[in-house]
Amino acid sequence: MDNMELRMTHIATRQPVTIELTEDEMLLAISKININESWEAMCKMVHERTGHDIVGQFEIDTLAGRVFH
Repeated sequence: MDNMELRMTHIATRQPVTIELTEDEMLLAISKININESWEAMCKMVHERTGHDIVGQFEIDTLAGRVFH
């Protein structure tokens, strides 16, 4: 995969944050099977690796260069 960036904005500070996802994290982020479970697993992996707690703390702006909505 070429672009594996997750671009987010911190809700409280409005600070932009960009995370380069690992291949495993990206596969979970774009999974169409068990979508909620896959997303939660990706968020947990990112938190363990980077310390960024995505759920409830960040608005997702783009995933792999595409607007996330």
